[in-house]
Amino acid sequence: MGMDTVEIVMTFEEKFEIKIPDAVAEKLITPRLCSDLIEATLISEGRPRPRTEIDEAVRAIIFGILGVTEPVYHPDAEFIRDLGAD
Repeated sequence: MGMDTVEIVMTFEEKFEIKIPDAVAEKLITPRLCSDLIEATLISEGRPRPRTEIDEAVRAIIFGILGVTEPVYHPDAEFIRDLGAD
């Protein structure tokens, strides 16, 4: 994982108060996979949140860290290939 993706994962952990193991983090290559993991983790911990809230937070974090804009962003875009993460 590059520095951008490490920062994204750390920000998810802080925002949602969850722990994402390194082996799992390495497989998070799209925003949708991140939202899926966050949602499942929160549900398993008995702290469910609306999916729309999770998706919006994931989007905002990615926009903030990678500086991407709406035309480039898509839930299935790959961080490195499509969104320019290192």
